[in-house]
Formats: sequence, structure tokens, C-alpha cells
Amino acid sequence: MKYEDYTVGWICALPTEMAAARGMLDEVHEILPSRPHDSNNYTFGHIGDHNVVIACLPSGVMGKISAAGVVTQLLSTCTGIEFGLMVGIGGGVPSKEHDIRLGDVVVSKPIGTYGGVIQYDFGKTVGEGKFIIMGSLNKPPKTLLTALASLEAKHMAEDHMVAKHLSEMTKKHPKLTTHSTCPDVRYDSLYTAEYDHPKGYETCSQCDANKLVSRGPRACEGPVIHYGLVASGDQVMRHGGTRERLRQELDVLCFEMEAAGLMDILPCLVIRGICDYADSHKNKRWQPYAAAAASAYAKELLSVIPGKLVIDIQTAAEVKAAAVDSRFQEVEVNACLTALFLTDPRDDRETITQIKGSRVDGTCEWIKTNTLYDSWLHSHSQLLRLSGGPGKGKTMLSIFLAEELERRVEDSESSLFIQYFCDNRDEKRNTAVAVLRGLIWQLLKRRPQLVIHILPSFRDQDKTQLITSFTSLWQIFEHMVSDPVIGTAYCVLDGLDECDEGSLEVLLKKFSSLFSTKSDQSSTCHLNLIAVSRELPDFIPEILSIFPCIQLDPDADCEINRDIHQFIKVKVNELSNYRQLPGPLCVHVKKVFLARAKGTFLWVGIVAYELRKYKATEIERALNLFPSGLEELYARMLLQIDVDRQQAAAKILRWVVMAFRPLTLLELSAVIETTVTSMGFSREEVIRDQVAYCGYFLTIKEDRVSLIHQSAKDYLLRQTPDCNPKLEYFRIKEEAANLEIARKCFEYLQGGAFAGVKVNLDQRHTFKDFPLLPYATLHWPDHARRLASSEDIFDLTLPFYAKKSRIRKSWLETYWAAAVGGDLPTSFSLLHLASYFGIIPLVENLLSWRKSWMIRMKHLTFVNKRDSGGSTPLYWAATQGHEAVVRLLLKQEADVNTKGKFGWTVLHNVVMNGDKTMTRLLLENGANVNAKYTGGTALDLAAKNGDKTMIELLLEYKVKVNPLNGHGTPVLFVPIAKGHETVVQLLLKYGAEVNIKDGFGSTALHTAAFAEGFNVVPLPLEWRDVSVKWSARYDAARRRYEAIVRLLLEHGADVHIKNNAGLTALHEAGNGDSQAVAQLLLEHRADVNVKDNKGQTALHMAALGRSWLGAKLLLEYGADVNVKDNKGQTAQDLAAGLWDKEVVQLLEEAAAAAKD
Repeated sequence: MKYEDYTVGWICALPTEMAAARGMLDEVHEILPSRPHDSNNYTFGHIGDHNVVIACLPSGVMGKISAAGVVTQLLSTCTGIEFGLMVGIGGGVPSKEHDIRLGDVVVSKPIGTYGGVIQYDFGKTVGEGKFIIMGSLNKPPKTLLTALASLEAKHMAEDHMVAKHLSEMTKKHPKLTTHSTCPDVRYDSLYTAEYDHPKGYETCSQCDANKLVSRGPRACEGPVIHYGLVASGDQVMRHGGTRERLRQELDVLCFEMEAAGLMDILPCLVIRGICDYADSHKNKRWQPYAAAAASAYAKELLSVIPGKLVIDIQTAAEVKAAAVDSRFQEVEVNACLTALFLTDPRDDRETITQIKGSRVDGTCEWIKTNTLYDSWLHSHSQLLRLSGGPGKGKTMLSIFLAEELERRVEDSESSLFIQYFCDNRDEKRNTAVAVLRGLIWQLLKRRPQLVIHILPSFRDQDKTQLITSFTSLWQIFEHMVSDPVIGTAYCVLDGLDECDEGSLEVLLKKFSSLFSTKSDQSSTCHLNLIAVSRELPDFIPEILSIFPCIQLDPDADCEINRDIHQFIKVKVNELSNYRQLPGPLCVHVKKVFLARAKGTFLWVGIVAYELRKYKATEIERALNLFPSGLEELYARMLLQIDVDRQQAAAKILRWVVMAFRPLTLLELSAVIETTVTSMGFSREEVIRDQVAYCGYFLTIKEDRVSLIHQSAKDYLLRQTPDCNPKLEYFRIKEEAANLEIARKCFEYLQGGAFAGVKVNLDQRHTFKDFPLLPYATLHWPDHARRLASSEDIFDLTLPFYAKKSRIRKSWLETYWAAAVGGDLPTSFSLLHLASYFGIIPLVENLLSWRKSWMIRMKHLTFVNKRDSGGSTPLYWAATQGHEAVVRLLLKQEADVNTKGKFGWTVLHNVVMNGDKTMTRLLLENGANVNAKYTGGTALDLAAKNGDKTMIELLLEYKVKVNPLNGHGTPVLFVPIAKGHETVVQLLLKYGAEVNIKDGFGSTALHTAAFAEGFNVVPLPLEWRDVSVKWSARYDAARRRYEAIVRLLLEHGADVHIKNNAGLTALHEAGNGDSQAVAQLLLEHRADVNVKDNKGQTALHMAALGRSWLGAKLLLEYGADVNVKDNKGQTAQDLAAGLWDKEVVQLLEEAAAAAKD
């Protein structure tokens, strides 16, 4: 048998699943020789007429990315695969319609628009928090679906063969008795969805029997087969409430983790034996039987699929030809998109349009003829600023530019468009990290090929850390916009002034550096950016002063006035149509509008709408009621609020302005404490009328209340006291407002919702009686953090602050699950909590209260106490960026060098996060710059991130540049592997040894040669010299490594050094498809025929790597085609064993030429 003889790919995720699969084979075949670059371990055999190859995911590694990797290698090796079966265990979703029980089997089947498998955790969140599934996966081919229908029909009249196949398996393999034996039904317990398994107990012996769902005995024995939708996601589903919500929304029958990684790569069915109910009452008792039942069904399915037929499915070779390589598989792109996603800018733009109204025809057109804009449009790598005061129409201009640029790039392969709308009212849209995630997400959506710039970090780093690290995200973004594959990327970035100040500075510094003509990146950058904002803080214009700017106030006054004229004309015409105004009055209204608007569209829009309240005969007089300018108009709106409505209106405005996200009507009703009236009006109806008290300050969209404009927020938060008492009453004092909101939220936390259990914020019935609970849970710490003094809510005698407060524990677990993810560390003390959230008054209270009665040693123990993850309060304060709290803790003798998990200190973590300010603070206070963790020192982390400025800071504090990390790797190797040329140059400048060896005897040169071959994906032979765009992308990656190798050679790297395996750098380079590094080494007199410990030369390595270009180059430099390795094999022999026709032909020709 040969690899290509196998037509069915059977995929398992766990060893117990593979054992069951193996037990179903009619006969097990001999193992075939392993293939280079295929790390899978296969079991071969046949079932009926089908030759089956079984592959299992690596031990302990689950999920769709791992599954995709296994299948990709399988298809590469077994080129005759016609279809696949994903067989194993899953979590069942029982319902009245589907009486699913443990041991049953669920088979994926297309329903409606879904192909049988739903990637339920890939999508977007829209109004009211609704999540829309966007992961569309392929259907199985017609042949499999026909067989499925045939078997389903057969089982309506006859029993299935599961029990028969299990019995046969046990006879052949007695050790698999545990798989074929069904556990007793008393161990099949279904609890109500809302009832969680008590912590600390492995079994359900302590679970409340009253929470069991009553189900009668079944009429028939053995498992039942169910057909329907299978839900696939990145995490194990272990929550009954979420299971029920998704059942109601999607009607899924089963949850699992791998299928989403297969459906778009390998045509297949998913077959899952039910081992639990996807809730917290999981145990492994049913896993062997469930795995065996699924395998038995799979065997029966194969019996109804004719063997030896041409099936309507692409073979592996066709699949491989349809894609460039496995890195571009949709599953990996989707995984990255899911991790990056916060909000879709297209939806944000649509929301802005709905709130502010559509652009008036004829306005904004002037920008197309502006010389600065025209120059930007036709330039390479250019930043253009667009700035103007409030209400000048900047956002409408941004939307116009977005629409224009979208039209420009439509159907273009050489350009693309991305956009971003910042919003200080939305925590997902007002930070530098959020902006970068949004831009990277769009670039990846437009050019999936760019995933190669994300995957190395995505695979190596903790994903949560990656997508929250500005440094890591910026590197990815920089590499993306330097990739020729994007052509030209046009970007509109609106509302930069709405980012928080810290984010704004760091983001603009990076953009300034990227676009500076002095920057190395400028020449390779393919991004044209328009940054739209109001006036920025004083220090910002200095950063951007070198870039052209269109100032909407002085520079474009004529154009803005023309737009205002057009806007007024349209608004007056609308008013005239509504109130039947005579011509002379229309002319008069236009004149008044023009005189009083002060160049702001918003003023015109508000007044025009307000005038609709008046009759046509009253409008001339009513015009006199509206003052000039926005601020005066806002003042009038406040003065018009009736006295008996002022208190409610002021409170609503305070909450809407200060909230960290738009509040819903129901949440505001809890703030105002509205109730259902005796006349039958709901709370939402009452609060909707109360919101109307605030006039045009507020707008309601999908039951969420927002300010009409940023200028309204600025006015309400003005610093200067007002001489008018009524206006002063409405002026919002931030400290007092934060205290009011913090108090209300704190009352909610203590008010009964958290009665000692974690709350699921996704379930609306949970907070029916506590409508403000989701906001209070997630944002109480945000408001508390903004309080400067110790208030009553930080009174340590309150039950919330008791040492073993059940309320605090429940709240914190709920917060952690919703905002952080994963499990809350145990032993998370009050000081940990206060430090994590950066609540200074609470930290001060705790420190002074403890110190007042503790002896010094106990105080230090308190300050340095570790949670279950080994983290101290100082760690949490520093990693969350709370500088003031860090200073407080350091003043109280917090140990700056305490080590947590894996030997990490606080310094390691802040360096990994790229926080220079915190790094310097810790170093100034005695942090050990050379402290080691299992992976090295802080320098390793900064080098891995390619963070040059961080490395310079560490060097300033005398960090050592040559120590080996815990894996025996010198620091210099880290940036080489990542392709960070500037970091390599910096380390060499500060004394990094160029010929230092790692634990395998390899040098930096080995690392660079290997990394180039590993990170630069080879083009298929037929694409070479054809696809300029793709070649350009590979060339850009190759140039990085070529430059690094050149650097190393200039600093004395020895090309002749062998590692422990006898490999030189040329061996490593020969294994890839790039000529650049190999040619450099050969030019520096590398021995082309030197042998490694196996007797193989670089030419052997090129053959093993299927590198046609590499082999061609080596032959040109005198490689001996007839050299044999220790097994007597030439390079040609190795290529022939891999069925690489192109390389074999090249070597045959060289051998023939050598004989001549």
C-alpha cells in the first residue's frame, strides 16, 4: 500500500477516540515510512471497500487551528483522500424536540443556510448586544449527503448497527471493553440549565437532586442517532445557560471544538458521541462509550458509500492547487479575525449616519479639488491631516471621503480602503489598541494573505496578551502596510481627538515615525492615511507639524461656507415643504441661519428641526428665540427645561455623559428609579419621555441613549462656573458625577443580585429585577478609579469588604468571566482587587488600616501576598498601568523582584506589554534588569517584540546581552527568528557575540538561515516568474532575512561553523526556497559540499525541502550531485522518494551533465 491509496481521512481529537476508531477497522495495515515536514502519526487500515487513514490531534492540543494543521499535513501526504470523517465526542444539547441523552450520536446535517457546522463564536455584536454569526462553513459533498439520507431512511425501518459493531470490536480487541460497555443510566443526569455544579467536587454526588430534569425511560435500548447542526467554537462549552441561549438561537444539537477547522479544507461529516450536556456537570465517565458509539456509526455510514468510485469531491492534490499553502487556509484567517474583532467600522459608519443624518447632496464635493488632497491621493506613503472646530462637518466629510475612496478601489486588486471612527463614548473605539485592532482586522478581511504577518505571534504568544499589546499590534500593522500585496491602502481615521490622551500620543508618534521621510519604513509603506480630528492637545501638533493639514476653519472657510449654504438651502426647503412657507419667509430664514450658524452644520440641523414645532405664521418670530452659535444654543435648550423636570433631566445628562458606554432605556429607568405606572405605562415608556426633557442633547437609537455630538459633552463638562444658577445646576462636575455613579453601582452590587453565586450577564432574565446590573458589574471599578478621595463607598467596615464576603466573591467572579475571561485567581485579596482596578482611595485605606495595627513583618506579608497565580498586588497594578498605585505600593516596601508563575517578575510583564513608563519606574525602584524566568530575561521579551526603544531603555540600566535563556538560546537569536533587523543591529552594536552558540550548537547564522526558510513560504513552481504581486510579497519577507544575514556577516559571523548535527548555515538555507541567503553564504565562501553527521550536503537538504530554486542555485555554485549520504542516497534519490518531479528532473539533468 502507498499513501495515495487511502481515500478516507478519519480525524480524531483525543486518544480515546483514536482507540475506538482503530477498533472499527476490518484490518490494520502496516505503517508507511514517515514523510518530511509531516508530524502526524497515522494508523492505516480498511473498512469494507474503503482504505482509511486515521489521524489524531497532538496530545493536549485541541481546537480548530490544531485540527486544520493535522488535516493540511494529511492532505499533503495522502494525496488520494476523497472525503473525511471527524469522529469523536461532544456535548449534547437536549430539548423537548430532541431527546438527546448520554451515549447518543449526533451527525452534522445541513439545515437552512447552514452547511451542518456553525462556527458560533465568529461574528459581530450589533444593537442591544445581539451577536450575529458570520462564520459560514462549507457543506459536505453530495455523495456524503446522499449516503447520510440513505442511512437515515434505513434507520426509520430497521435498527442501526452500532451495538453490532461494538460487540465485534470487543471480540477483536478485549481491552476495548470499557469503550463498548454503556455506563448505567443512573449516571446520566441532566440538571436545569441555570444550576451550576458546586465547586470543589469532581462528581455530582453533592449536586441538588431537586435541580434534575425529569425524563422518562426510553422505549428502546442503545444509542439514538440525531441529525442536525453542530456548533463548533474555540473553547469547551461548560455553561448550561449559554448552551440554552445558543440552542434557542441556532437550534444546535451538539457542541465541539475542531470541526470549524476542517469544513473549508476537507469535505467531511462530523459524527459526535454525546459524553456530557455541555454544562458544568462534566465528567469523563461516558467518554469511551460515546467515542466508540460515534465510531460504530461512522463504520455503518461507510458501508452505504460505494467504494472505488469517482466521487464528486476534490482530491488532496486539487485542494492543494486551489490554495497557495496551508498558512492561507480560511480557518486560520477566521481565527485571527475572531480574536481581533471589536466592532465593524462599516456598521459604525452606518450608525453615525442614522444618528446625524445623511450628507446633503452637493456638500463636501470641494475636497476632491483641494490641492493637498489631490497630492495625497496620488502620492506614495502620505499622511494628511484634516482639522476643524466642533460642528464644522468633519465626520460628514470623513463619510464622504470614505464613500469616494470605496468607489475608487472597487474591484481593484492594486488598492484597498479601510476606515475607523473613534468614539469616546464607546470603550471599544477610544484606545490605541482598539484602533489598531480595527485597522488590522480590515486589512486581513481585504487581503487574507496578510495573515502570515500575524500567525507567528498568534501561534507563539498568549492570544489575549497579543491582542491587548499595543507594541505587538503595531509590529503586525507595520509589517502589513509594508507588504506589497496590499497595493495602496487608503485609510480614513476619524475622531482622533476622541481617543484617550495617552493612546492619542503613542498612536500619533508611531504614525509620525511611519510616515516621516527620515524613517526606514517610509519607503516601504503602502498606506495613505487621512487623520481627521478637532484641535488636539498642545503637545500633539508638534508631533504632526511636518505633515500637510487642511484646516477647516481658516483654510477652507469658503468651501465650508458653500457647504453651509447648500445645507441651509436643503433644510429650509424641507421646512417649507413641512409647513408650506411662502418664498419671502424662506429667504428670510436662510439669511438668519447663515448669520447665526457660525459655520456649524449642527446649529442649522437643530434649529431647522425645532422650527417644525411652530406654525408657518409663527416662524419669523420664533427665529428670534434662537441665539447664535452652538454654546448659546445649548444654553437655551437647558433654560427651556421646566423646573419640575430639571432634576430628572440633569441626572440623565450626567449619567449619559459620564457612562463608559451608551446606556439603554431600561438602565436609565433604574437610574431615575421609574416604575410601571398605575395607568399601565412601562418603565421604558416613562423613561423615554423623561429623556425627551433633555431636548436635542440626546438621541435614542435601538433603545440606547447617546449624546447628539461631542460638542454637547464639551459644553456640559465646561470647567468655568456659570453665573446663571440654572445653567450652573446642569454643569457636570466630574468628581461628583463619578461619585454619584459609583455609589449607585455599589448599591447594586450589594443589593441582592449577587447572593453568593456567579451571575451570567448574557441571560436577560438574570437581571430582570436589576436592570443596571450589567453596567454596575463591569463599570463600578471604572468610576471608583476616578475618585480622588476616600468616600463612604470605601468604608472597610461594609460587608462588601469583609475578609470572606460572598457578595464580593460573586461579583468578582462575574466580572472576571465577562470582562477578562478564564477563571478568577483564588486568594485574590482586597488589596489585589484595589490594585488591579487602580482604585487609589481603597488602596490607601487598606494600607493605612493594616499598617496601623500590624507589625512590620505582617504588613510586608500583606503587601506582598500572592494570589493562586503567584501574582502580587504590585504585579496587578503595574500590568494594568496604574502608576499612582504602583508608587503607593513601592512606598510601602512592596517587593519589586517577587517571582510569580514560570519565574516572571513584574518587570518581565510590563516589558512584554511594551509599557516604557512603568518599566522605567520599576527599574528606578530596584527591579533586577537581569532577573531570569524560564524563557530568559526582560531583554528576551523586548527582543521578541522587536521593541527597539524598550531594548534601549534596558541597555541604559546595564542589561546583559549575551546570557542564554532557559531554552539555551542567546538573546540575539530571538529577533533574528522574528525578522527584526533593527533590533539585531542594536544588540550587535552593544556587544552581542555574533558566533555564540545555543544548546544545539547553532549560531546566529544558522538561526537566520533556518528562520528565512521557515517564515518565507515558497511559491509553487508554476507561479514563479508569473505572479508579480505574490513574488513581491515573498521578496519583501526575504529581504528582511537577507539584510540580517548580511549584518551578521559584516560583524564576523563564521559560515563554516557546524552545529551538533553537523549542519552549517548553508544546510539550513538550502532547505528553504529562497536563493538570497544561500547566495550570500556562498559568496562568503561557504563550502557547498560540506557534509553533516548524516553525510548529507546542502543539496540533500534542498531535495528534502522540495526546493527547486535552492537546488538550482547550489548546482550553479558547484554542488556535487553524486554525493551519497551515510545510507548511500544521493539528493536525487531523496527527491524521488518524495515524488518531487521538478526537483528530480533538475537533478537528473545535472547528473547527466556531470557524466558528460
